[in-house]
Amino acid sequence: MVVSNDERLDERFCVERQIFYSDFDASGNMRVSRLGNYFQECINAHSQAIGRGIDYCVSTGRTWYVISWNIEVKRLPKMYDKVRLYTWGYAYKRSLGQRNVIMKDENGETLAVGDSLWSLMDINKGTPLRIEDSDMEGYVIYPRSEEMTYYGRHIELDGRFDMIDGIRTRRWMIDYNGHVSNDSFIAIASEYVPAGKRVTRIRAEYRAQAKYGEMLTAYCTLTKDNDQIIKLCGESEEDVRCVVGFSLE
Repeated sequence: MVVSNDERLDERFCVERQIFYSDFDASGNMRVSRLGNYFQECINAHSQAIGRGIDYCVSTGRTWYVISWNIEVKRLPKMYDKVRLYTWGYAYKRSLGQRNVIMKDENGETLAVGDSLWSLMDINKGTPLRIEDSDMEGYVIYPRSEEMTYYGRHIELDGRFDMIDGIRTRRWMIDYNGHVSNDSFIAIASEYVPAGKRVTRIRAEYRAQAKYGEMLTAYCTLTKDNDQIIKLCGESEEDVRCVVGFSLE
């Protein structure tokens, strides 16, 4: 692991993408649920590029699970726009790592900024592992982005929640680790964003895994700040698997 104070974005790992037909919705803008997917793909590509991708994780029995996302949405790209995604880690301690992702358009305008918290886990035992030097080999630690507002990992579940839907998990929701993927949870929750509302922030807190064939129940509430909070639960309302919050305009 190398630590750098260089604030130039062009020194960070970068992936170039184009927004294709399957990425945008009826408005002609990128689906807000796709942001988490793009951000996670960029992070995975970074790990793969330095030899710390899926094959390395499987061979060592050590992998990273995301615990929370905080994504500030400044403007969604439109169909066939070209974007650049930059990612880097900025803090690591014990079993936890924190990482930024920024999406910019061709002119360098920031479209969205993400902050994520990850935990290094034992694949077989499902328990946290202390980060070793070998886990960080090839990574460069840069200062965190100043282009967003940061929040803690926990999303408060105050007030009354109304049950709004039941969802059976499908095969397309399941990732390489055998459970519902992080972006699938966001996609499920985004279904309940009122039509005509613009999402300015996505927060997701992952509390427990969900597997193929499970029945999830969605509960919803609106906060006094006009944030919509969706909790996706298992057999009971207390069995919370994921909480997703949307700030709306």
